[in-house]
Amino acid sequence: MLRENKIPIIAMAVMAMVAAAGHAVAEEAPDIKITTERTESRLVEVAVAEFSHEGTDSLGLGALAASVIDFDLGFSGYFKTVEDKGFVAAVDLKDKKTGIIDYESWKTISSNFMVKGKVIPEGNSKVSIEVLVYDLQWRKMDFGKRYTSSLTMFRQMLHQFCDDFVHRYTGEPGVSRSRMVFVSSIRGRKELMMVDYDGYNPRQITTERTLVLSPSWNQVNSNLVLFTTYRYRNPDLYVMDLSTKARYPLSTVIGVNSTGEWSPDGARVAFSISRQGNSDIYIVNADGRGLTRITDLRSAELNPTWSPDGKKLAFTSDMSGSPQIYVMNVDGSGRERLSFDSRYSDGAAWSPKGEKLAYASRVYNNFDITVQSMVDMSVKMITEGYGSGNNETPSWARDGRHVVFSSNNTGATQLYISGLDGKQPRRITSLPGGATQPSWGP
Repeated sequence: MLRENKIPIIAMAVMAMVAAAGHAVAEEAPDIKITTERTESRLVEVAVAEFSHEGTDSLGLGALAASVIDFDLGFSGYFKTVEDKGFVAAVDLKDKKTGIIDYESWKTISSNFMVKGKVIPEGNSKVSIEVLVYDLQWRKMDFGKRYTSSLTMFRQMLHQFCDDFVHRYTGEPGVSRSRMVFVSSIRGRKELMMVDYDGYNPRQITTERTLVLSPSWNQVNSNLVLFTTYRYRNPDLYVMDLSTKARYPLSTVIGVNSTGEWSPDGARVAFSISRQGNSDIYIVNADGRGLTRITDLRSAELNPTWSPDGKKLAFTSDMSGSPQIYVMNVDGSGRERLSFDSRYSDGAAWSPKGEKLAYASRVYNNFDITVQSMVDMSVKMITEGYGSGNNETPSWARDGRHVVFSSNNTGATQLYISGLDGKQPRRITSLPGGATQPSWGP
């Protein structure tokens, strides 16, 4: 996470609360592990009660806590939270009156888990949250966590709990604390902005006062963001350290230095340099040294994306006539065409586990986000039928289950998130200057 916003989190088992739950059955419950491929009817059910609050809850933090957890767990694609909050509140009130968890009543509204919590003001604008998760099948408290931070980071603490919850039961990383960087127009100039994955807390991170393009977030060092800037007239490739706001050049070769992407280990950058009407792909070390040309063709090659093992690059090329997606080894050998089902394909992004590519493809009149299997080469348009605009510039979440992209289906270009099931995408930005070219951070 960003050093300047990092939460001083205390994440520990809440032993006192575990002792208070001593009525749980004595039989040892097995470790629970949820498979990652789940249909809507087989989602794991979770009931989330409104958090209690020490003292007066003038800010409504108890209700906010339940709302954020509901959203995060539902977004993950593994869990389904109980929508009837009236039932949840009634059973929760009964527990408070008796001092005992009524497992049978909870199981009538949720088959699997129940979450309770408490908000504790700590003074000096700090706050703690204590969270308990109950396994309703085994009638026991499964785990507890405590988090402490400033009040301004309240949502981030809840996101952290949800990531912990997802990882505990699936073994997969959660994305609730992740952020995205993207391009937006601010006072008529293109700048980089950042937003939490759920669309909250958008903020400007560059002041180039010119044209900025193609951000890429380093997945190893989350403080580093790569981008192209026209600040010095030549389109140069720069890196910004988000913790210090320092920036340094990576490539200032005469020409257009653009469409850069960090390698999976964060040590190199693949990008394109366009000169005299032609673009080729280059690789440079993270310190700006060792510039190496990878392609040297008469066609245009750009928009490289790394395979997770760092051995291959997928990229856009018009060597066959129209722009299409190709793949090659990082030394430029072994070029193969991947996209065949569209008139125009561009902007590939490789999934974190390497089994899929997402890219924008135009089959008819508009661009849609296509996901292609790297195992059997099958393709699926996950935005097909969604509006009449263009859906472009996909970027993967680290869970490999969600894609963020830009779309102008509702007018100004904004950011949307889609799962791989092709259901209605979720809009996450509504900015006056629009939002495009997202890069989903770690």
